[in-house]
Amino acid sequence: MKIRSLYKALGLLTVVLIAVVLLLAHYTRPTEEERVKAPDFGFTDINGDARRLGDFKGRVVVIDFFALWCKPCEMQMEILKELWPEAASKGVVFLSIDIDPRESIDEIRAHVEMKNIGWIVGSSPEAGVKYGIEAIPTVVVIDSEGNIVEVFVGVTKEDDLMKAIEKAMGEEV
Repeated sequence: MKIRSLYKALGLLTVVLIAVVLLLAHYTRPTEEERVKAPDFGFTDINGDARRLGDFKGRVVVIDFFALWCKPCEMQMEILKELWPEAASKGVVFLSIDIDPRESIDEIRAHVEMKNIGWIVGSSPEAGVKYGIEAIPTVVVIDSEGNIVEVFVGVTKEDDLMKAIEKAMGEEV
């Protein structure tokens, strides 16, 4: 009699444990609704060509929102220059987007040439509005499915950015 009760209790405990594990697995995984899609936006690159964030669909993208007058933005670009070669070799796209409507493409191009920046740089005040940028520099890391993985406001360390890029690539961090 005692053994039969013990087996019933163990069976019930097993069912409860399985239910708990399944519930935890379901509620700890982000659902499609919880993932925030990166808003698409248009920009003009330093060659004067019209481009869109959507042009890079299927790739991990790092967006650096900046303005030419912003000294911390210059510091952030130097950090990005350290990360860019390795990340680009893995297919990661870097975009630096000037969000100040007063700055011309010619001014931005001159800055890019002076600073020897090798990735895509452009202008889009619209992008700053769509992303709700309130302070610069702001760096947004987007995964290959178009989901925002991480948003960094202010100058962000190389290690933190690399971890976010690896997370966006689905690598162990």
